[in-house]
Amino acid sequence: MESKVSAARIKQIKALQQKKFRVESGTFVAEGHKVVREAVEAGMEVHEVFGTERPAWLPAPVRFTPANAKDLDRMTGLRSAPGLLAVLGIPQATTPPSETGLVLALDGIRDPGNLGTLLRTAEWFGASCVVASPDTVELTNPKVVQAAMGSAFRVPTYRTDLEPWLNACNRPVYLADMGGEDALSAPLEANAVLVIGSESHGIRIQSDHTRITIPGSGPTESLNAGIAAGVLLARYRQLHPVTKPA
Repeated sequence: MESKVSAARIKQIKALQQKKFRVESGTFVAEGHKVVREAVEAGMEVHEVFGTERPAWLPAPVRFTPANAKDLDRMTGLRSAPGLLAVLGIPQATTPPSETGLVLALDGIRDPGNLGTLLRTAEWFGASCVVASPDTVELTNPKVVQAAMGSAFRVPTYRTDLEPWLNACNRPVYLADMGGEDALSAPLEANAVLVIGSESHGIRIQSDHTRITIPGSGPTESLNAGIAAGVLLARYRQLHPVTKPA
């Protein structure tokens, strides 16, 4: 299929690898058949899809522009272009909900791969949403989108000044902290907020909330943020299983 993508458009899409241009345009990219399809099925605003061939599953109203492998290589932020790329609209920011359910809060998570893993982990364990501090890496970072594998489109994610929100949320709050009590034996309450910090800075919350830790015996200083969240969320779900409809 002959490419119908102009050099100027290729440059615009490549620029979306940078936060500045994502903010200015209100758009970001998703790459690969699986990720793009999950974005479409999640109801994301799809501006345009580029690929070597229009997928049969792509809804007719969605704009599709043929692009050859060479042009896709010039657009991609990956080592090799996966053959399909979508330009998506950035969802409008809203405030965190007040309804019940497990909430995963993120304090200064800067690594895109970690955030993607945390979103997948939150979805796996049935978190109602993710609440992130303003300095957490943005959801539309291409590396986050790839690492989340569709969870970025399905898990409601909000940004807010974390400490004031935690103090006002009227929920049990558990801070993952090396100096906390043993999380594997702690009686974690329902409808809680679990707070995970970055591996380099840990939890920065100063308020008087319950601090919990994952006991270990090795010499390493800390666990990867995604792994720590997985262990703690698994413990929470052990105490508070999700009731699936019959």
